Amino acid sequence: MRLLDFLQNYDPRVLTRPYIIAEAGVNHEGSMDLA
Repeated sequence: MRLLDFLQNYDPRVLTRPYIIAEAGVNHEGSMDLA
């Protein structure tokens, strides 16, 4: 689905599941202090 199509057909009454994007921690070598 293209963004323009989504915005033109947007209906706030239709609930969809949100996408959750998580970072595995590889960029910080697993250290929360470094992150």
